[in-house]
Amino acid sequence: MHFKIKMETIVEIVLLLFAMNFMNMESKLVFLLLLLSVVYFTHKIKLDMGLVWITLFSASFYLLSTIYHPSMMTAYIWRYVVGPIGGYIIGVGFYQNSQKKEDQDKYLLRIIFVIIIGRFIHGFLNMTISGNLGQLRNGTDIWTRSIIAATGQGALMTLSISLLFYVLFMVKWKDQKREKIILLFMVIASVMNSLITASRTAVIIMATVFVICSVYMLFSPVISRKEKRIFKYSLILFVALVAVLYLLDFMSIQGMIQNSPLMERILNPKFRDIGDQNRYKMFVDALYVGINHPFGDGTLNTAHNLWLDIFKQTGWFPFLFLMLFSIYSVRCCFRIFKNSEYPINMKILLLSILTAFLMNFAVEPIMKGMPYYFTCFCIFAGMITGYSKKYR
Repeated sequence: MHFKIKMETIVEIVLLLFAMNFMNMESKLVFLLLLLSVVYFTHKIKLDMGLVWITLFSASFYLLSTIYHPSMMTAYIWRYVVGPIGGYIIGVGFYQNSQKKEDQDKYLLRIIFVIIIGRFIHGFLNMTISGNLGQLRNGTDIWTRSIIAATGQGALMTLSISLLFYVLFMVKWKDQKREKIILLFMVIASVMNSLITASRTAVIIMATVFVICSVYMLFSPVISRKEKRIFKYSLILFVALVAVLYLLDFMSIQGMIQNSPLMERILNPKFRDIGDQNRYKMFVDALYVGINHPFGDGTLNTAHNLWLDIFKQTGWFPFLFLMLFSIYSVRCCFRIFKNSEYPINMKILLLSILTAFLMNFAVEPIMKGMPYYFTCFCIFAGMITGYSKKYR
């Protein structure tokens, strides 16, 4: 028993270091994490369609990418093969590690928060050394001391900023005081990062997750009338409180928001229109290349969309396998949402994280600029695949 607890702790520490890209060693840490997981969880890992789709995607994407860029054969194998496939295996192993049903929710919750906290720590450390990022929206990476773009910095905080609804309505002050304080700090720091870096994506994700979770709480048939009524009054109280604090300019919050780089970017038609036009053009170009080149064009010009980037760079087959993997993961989450036996706090957490991942994938250059963020998603997908079968 002592050995089991010790091994669990070691694996979770390595996962935390991987999520925060400790000392810029993502590729080494994901390999170490995979090695530990295979040794520790190997007898518990079973083949499923999620593993089939992610393996077919990784293999085809790696093969075509190395044909276009043979000098990157070694580097790509870590990012595009070991990362995604290993991540999914790690996720399945983490879930299966908890044998008792009553322990699975708590264990899954802990592993998800290890990933979220790890990415937040990396982003928060970047904030502390970057200061005022200025008009260029660039900061400094704590590990490499090189420039990190606002998109990369924002992606580090995306998962934590999506937790606003969860921390307000699902984490109870009476029983989870420490957790609530920590999560509130993470959400507030993530919002501050978005204001400074003018990250529209993070704010949109936070608002979208909040709306989706609110609609789910108000209209889901698996939520009891009592729970819906309590939530409705709590929501009204929260909205009224935020409005009052903003109008009273509590702690200068109104001026802070109005004078932030984010508001300037949103309100200034020059920045808004040029950015939106460029993004629309990138989407159209990626579709055109993918449709007319079955194996892609091999260029690394990004459309700022995970699926379109794959479609443009390597063509139909990797794109199809990635779509099937994405759909499979979403279906597993929906299976959880529809089942009344799953606790509501777990549903809201999974809904928040899944929405944050997918929305970020839709607007950022994931495989080019942050491939191990996709690995984090694969770990998450592996865990929810197993979790979705808990009551079957």
